[in-house]
Amino acid sequence: MILRRIARLLVGLMGFGFIFLAILAYRLGLDKNPAWGSSRIALFVFGLTALAVCFWSEAIALLTPGFRGVAGAWQKGVSAPVQGLIRRLERLQIVQRILALAENLRSLPGARGLSRLGRLKSILLSLAALAGIAVFYWWVVTSGQWTVWPTATSYYDKLADAFLHGQVSLLEKPSFELLSLKDPYDLQERLESGASYPSDVSLYQGKFFVYWGPAPALIFLAIKNLAPLALNDAFLVIGFCFGALLWMGLLFISMSRRFFSKSPGGRLFVFLLTAGVTIPIPYLLARPGTYEASIAGGQFFLLAALTFIFWGLKEDRVRKKWLVLGSVGIILAAGTRISLAFALLFLSFMVVFYLLREQVTVREKLVNLFVFTFPQALGAVLLLFYNFLRFDSLWEFGMRYALSVTHMPKSAPYFLHTANILPNLYLYLFRLPEFTAEFPFLSVPWVDASTWPFLIRLPPYYYYSEPVAGLVVLAPVVLFAWFAYRRAIVEIAAFKKTPAATSSHKQASFTFQTWWLVTLCGLAGIICITVLMFFASTMRYMMDFVPLLVLLSFFGDWMAAQETLPRRSSRWGRRILFLVACFVTILAGLLLSMSGPNNHLLNNNPVLYETLGRFFDRFLGL
Repeated sequence: MILRRIARLLVGLMGFGFIFLAILAYRLGLDKNPAWGSSRIALFVFGLTALAVCFWSEAIALLTPGFRGVAGAWQKGVSAPVQGLIRRLERLQIVQRILALAENLRSLPGARGLSRLGRLKSILLSLAALAGIAVFYWWVVTSGQWTVWPTATSYYDKLADAFLHGQVSLLEKPSFELLSLKDPYDLQERLESGASYPSDVSLYQGKFFVYWGPAPALIFLAIKNLAPLALNDAFLVIGFCFGALLWMGLLFISMSRRFFSKSPGGRLFVFLLTAGVTIPIPYLLARPGTYEASIAGGQFFLLAALTFIFWGLKEDRVRKKWLVLGSVGIILAAGTRISLAFALLFLSFMVVFYLLREQVTVREKLVNLFVFTFPQALGAVLLLFYNFLRFDSLWEFGMRYALSVTHMPKSAPYFLHTANILPNLYLYLFRLPEFTAEFPFLSVPWVDASTWPFLIRLPPYYYYSEPVAGLVVLAPVVLFAWFAYRRAIVEIAAFKKTPAATSSHKQASFTFQTWWLVTLCGLAGIICITVLMFFASTMRYMMDFVPLLVLLSFFGDWMAAQETLPRRSSRWGRRILFLVACFVTILAGLLLSMSGPNNHLLNNNPVLYETLGRFFDRFLGL
């Protein structure tokens, strides 16, 4: 009891301290800007939250008389008459007759047709959602011009050309001015020399290389073998984003039918809309370059691998062809987005763990393990050999030698560092966007030196130069992934407590649903940690983990809906909150698609931008 009081006192003091610092930050010299920025607002909100936690019981005691009065009025004016009406209906047996009639209708020959009609309606709604999202993607990429594609980067096209010529370095050669610099990785030296060079490529031994994964270039290589075309990286971005959405939809349907024994119905429609336009997808489409192609490609192959693995691990037996395709998807994901490597290793480990627990013969286990691990082993050897051909090292992927804004060789020790977690956590979760009363109403502010709360100290070489805002406001649906993580923790705890008297007890307690839930949660968690530890921050990096969090949010919401809650109002309250979170996520994605990085719609299609602005002004009466 004493410890609880001390804890409440500390939380209350912390809340008062946060509010005090937020109000007096400028006068105390902690904030150079007299206006309230997002950092001070966030600090003030944290303070209010701490006070609410501290004085929760007092607030409830203060408000209880009012609640009792409202409850009494409700009981007397609404609840009692309704209950009386229900009792009269029960005496007349009207409810029982309606239920009997419904049961008789279910047994009629046409009832199955009505059920099929409902499924057809669900399919048509889902196809309409996919078609609408495809049109939306095309509209964002072309800035509403439909036939005019952006002049984005084409590094994957250049890498495919290099492969056609039998080399791993780009065909473009470094200039003499660049090679003559004492330190070509220093931005100031490059600017002073006036040397020309392609941005963000790797320079090593007098040659240019691409440090992004080579797998997307193989797609362009296949196309170029059919026709000598100049290809835009924007093609990859829109294809990978839409393809990733298709894989998510297929996986969502498969999970629904297997775990909940029913068609997803209207949930699939809401899922596709939410997953299709959630941040940061509009940002990738608004600036469809090589960076975005690599990130979207990593998600495309990762989600494909997850879908194939899910199909391959059936309850009765293992489908080897799907396991092979899942293994290929894993290595292609690594060959596109190498930062996913830790998560992909975890995924492979979990699949091997599941295969080892299968109740089959030793020979069958070995065959299953071979068909799953061999494609990955072969792909890993080829990827490491590709590194050796470029940088004389199996483990060097080229980022260390990139010609970037920061000095990459000096930044290398901080590429993945725990000191980067706190600033990235603030940006990706809590930083507020900018709201305005004018079209497009919502935008993401740029990160600069005034962005950071005084409690955050940036580590050396931490890089920030792009707009970033947090998911709590822009995509609140991901917060519902907590239900999935909570369920995973409960399942793991139950598994550990299961008596180990016989192996069959443990086997029965560890179901496929438990394994799959733990796998998805671990996969998303490892990717989140990797992104948080990275030495730079930008909106597009959210694409590494947001799709999985959205999938877990819907999965967790569905599992929570199966739980028996004490009150029906609790179930409805959670359901309404979830739908509101989906709506806010969709709305934020749509609005940010019209602002995007660098106001792409205003710059590329000002006529359409002004037309939309006038329309919303008239519609909202502004």
